[in-house]
Order: sequence, then structure tokens, then C-alpha cells
Amino acid sequence: MPSDSREFESRLYPKLPGWQKNLSAYLLECRRKQVEMDWASFSCATFAGGAVEAQTSWNPAALKGDIHKSPTCAAEHIRHLGFASLTAVVASLFPAVPVIMGQYGDIAMMPLDPVISRLMPEEIQSALGVVEPPFVWVLATKGIVQMPMTSAQHIFRVG
Repeated sequence: MPSDSREFESRLYPKLPGWQKNLSAYLLECRRKQVEMDWASFSCATFAGGAVEAQTSWNPAALKGDIHKSPTCAAEHIRHLGFASLTAVVASLFPAVPVIMGQYGDIAMMPLDPVISRLMPEEIQSALGVVEPPFVWVLATKGIVQMPMTSAQHIFRVG
């Protein structure tokens, strides 16, 4: 497993032919299964990583050993990689674009509910989502939900 942030320089992974169909199938399957946020098996990084993989065949969450037992474990892993936040990890992998320029399949950093935010480590103050303008699909405790794209803190281009 990589030990410092220099190994995660920004790069652009090309999208596969038929990526829209792959991504639509992935999102539909997540909604059909009613997947829920679970640190031990399916986190927001797992969800976003699956969306990237559907588009490019590369899964950044798998590369980073995304599955953690708790937010504290995830925060420790982020620090171990040499980053200050989940946002910084994503920014090292994908170029940022203005929120208004978000396109289908991009990765969004979404604000946490204020109650949840107070319980989370400082490294994890956002949740990853998948852009489908004008919304972002976000993993929640009750399954996949839509939030307005305009509420995203950052958007990162995939492919």
C-alpha cells in the first residue's frame, strides 16, 4: 500500500466506450439493492470508486484499501497516505472543475449533515457522490439519495 501522497498525483483515466451504459447500470443496481452506508462493507468511497470503475475500469477506492471499520480508521488511513482530508485524496486523483460544470459521472464532495459532521474526524467532513446533473447521487444510511448538484463543495472530473 502506498505510504505517501506523491504516488497519487493528478491523472486522467480515459473513459471506456459505452461508459454511460456501464455507469447507468451501476447506479441502477445500487438503487435496486438499496445499498446503505456501512463503514465495514460499503462506504461513500466504495460507492464513488465503483462509479469511476464503471466509466474507466480503474477503481481508486480498491487501490487505496477503502474498506474501514469506522470513520476513525478511515481518517487514520487518509493521514497514513499523507493527506489532510478525503477531499485532498480525491483532488490528487482527479482535476477539479467548477460545480456548475459538473457532468454525468463526475465525483462530487457533498457536505455532511451538521449532526453527523460533529461526530466525524476532521479528515472526513464531506461525503463522495456521483454527479447526474442537476443532482448528485449520495450514499446515505437509508440507501442512495439525490442531492442538488449546486450544494456540492467540489466536483472532480472523471475521464
